[in-house]
Amino acid sequence: NGYAPVFWLRYMLQQTKFSKSIAKLVAKNDQLFTVRVVPAYVKPEYEALYEKYRNFIDFSISPSLYESLYNSSPFNFFETVALEIRCSKQLAAVGFIDVGNKASAGILNIYDPTFKKYSLGKYAIAKKITIAKAA
Repeated sequence: NGYAPVFWLRYMLQQTKFSKSIAKLVAKNDQLFTVRVVPAYVKPEYEALYEKYRNFIDFSISPSLYESLYNSSPFNFFETVALEIRCSKQLAAVGFIDVGNKASAGILNIYDPTFKKYSLGKYAIAKKITIAKAA
């Protein structure tokens, strides 16, 4: 098992504005998908989506969502929430966010390859930014 690359990006969110292309993507996807923030825990539905995503991508990631999020330890120091993105009732994507008083961290985004053309990874990041700015 190798390690997945991590890209550390830090932004002052209150001063962050979406580009025209991201704003357009968000507006379009907001019409097609519902987004819900729920307490994060590894559901079978999330593991099934993770497996689809893992089999689709061309880089190596942890063998399971649980291992990716918790590194084999169930204890988490942070308040983690899940951002569920659905098309009707079907789970299209899920992202995980550690929420803090002064900072938040986007942990992981996964999506169903069936929805690839909707750029759900970018959409999830934009929705995480919106959520963090509102906190």
